[in-house]
Amino acid sequence: MSSDKPNTLEKIERAYEKRKGYQKRYSFLNPSVFIPWQERERVFLHFLNKNYFRKKDISEISFLEVGCGTGANILQFIRYGFTPEKITAN
Repeated sequence: MSSDKPNTLEKIERAYEKRKGYQKRYSFLNPSVFIPWQERERVFLHFLNKNYFRKKDISEISFLEVGCGTGANILQFIRYGFTPEKITAN
């Protein structure tokens, strides 16, 4: 049963073949990825320092992380010193 129409597997293989080279686009070795991430982190830490860190011990702060996706933000919060048990991920 052969046909000229590509089967589903061939369509998927072609779609993935087109993606080759895109890995560099999202790599942290790419300055256009790393610099905005670093700037976001700088602004966020400034916000936390101004509004929370001076008022409470960081281990007492609990919060809800809405739309946590892969959990990258949650890992960052833990690196900042937040207690994992006080982080609620949605």
